[in-house]
Amino acid sequence: MWLFHALSGRFPIVLGSIGKDRIALKWLQTGAVFDEPPLIAIENKAGGKYVKAVGASASGMSGLHAVTVHNSFESIEPLFTDYDLAAALVKHAIREIFEARWLMSPKVLLRICGRHSVLSGSEKQMLQRFAKDCGIARLYVFLEGETIPGNNEMNHSSLSKSAHFVTKFVA
Repeated sequence: MWLFHALSGRFPIVLGSIGKDRIALKWLQTGAVFDEPPLIAIENKAGGKYVKAVGASASGMSGLHAVTVHNSFESIEPLFTDYDLAAALVKHAIREIFEARWLMSPKVLLRICGRHSVLSGSEKQMLQRFAKDCGIARLYVFLEGETIPGNNEMNHSSLSKSAHFVTKFVA
């Protein structure tokens, strides 16, 4: 597997895409997948807000008392309609594919579907914070129409040239 050899090391590798209709993440070393609508159900309780469900299971909760369902990726310009809910959803998706094996921060190659324009400086800063908040060690972002290279000589240097490399190691 070219990507495993290219980015291997002590970090798991996750390939993903986010769009207004779907969030899909795949742990390349094991094949574990999270592929759901980008929905998150939030329950408002006296002590604060809590994640009740994500994905398809969240879509059926919109009529419940004190529960609201959100799609934080409804608009790709700007990147998120609600940063905190988007981070909670991605963090949950990453935890789900790693199950109990969540030991290290992954490297993530992420395609933002529906986004064609170049990332601004403030968007890159937001993605750096987003990666840190989601527990991502390195984040490579590909926009719609950009190709994720697929040869055996892929390494951090060539990925950084072909993608929007937005993070450094998060300790």
